Amino acid sequence: MANDGEWFTYGGLLAITDAFSAQAADAVAGYEAYSFGPPKQFEPGYVVKQLPTGMTRYVTDGAAVSVPSENLGYYFGGLRSDSFGPIYQDPGIRNASFNADTLSQTMIELDMTGLQGSEVWSNLTLPTEAPGRASAEIVWVPVSEKGVLVAIGGVVDPAYANVNDTNNQSTNAQSVSKTTLLKMLTDVL
Repeated sequence: MANDGEWFTYGGLLAITDAFSAQAADAVAGYEAYSFGPPKQFEPGYVVKQLPTGMTRYVTDGAAVSVPSENLGYYFGGLRSDSFGPIYQDPGIRNASFNADTLSQTMIELDMTGLQGSEVWSNLTLPTEAPGRASAEIVWVPVSEKGVLVAIGGVVDPAYANVNDTNNQSTNAQSVSKTTLLKMLTDVL
């Protein structure tokens, strides 16, 4: 998620390795390319910042979009572990609690309209008519006062996330590829 001066990563899987320690659940990495705001000492470079209490970066296969003209970014749905804890690329059968196999019902908003370094992260619960999806795409359409987010495709009940699940008529119907209006950015939620 980015604007014209900085970008941030959110989500993703961890690799099981002894070479590196995993970052904390509330750590988010970014890059500040250009200074904006009042004059300050500035060097372009990578930064690690903290997410607010109650928000975790342990989610994957969600859809992200940047809206630089509005200084906003969004991360929609995706998969997380049942415990909301760390998720790994290939945890194996003995470590099944590290699988990303539970649908996330949230949309993360990153508001970068304030001064650089004072970004605001929000965890928005999705309404029931717009369920989270895995492997979807999300776009921002510049209509109305602030635009509209539209989610396209993805699956509501991804059988590939859990080796014990199989597709059936009910789960396939839930995941029929259709466009879902997520949020009018004019304070609908």
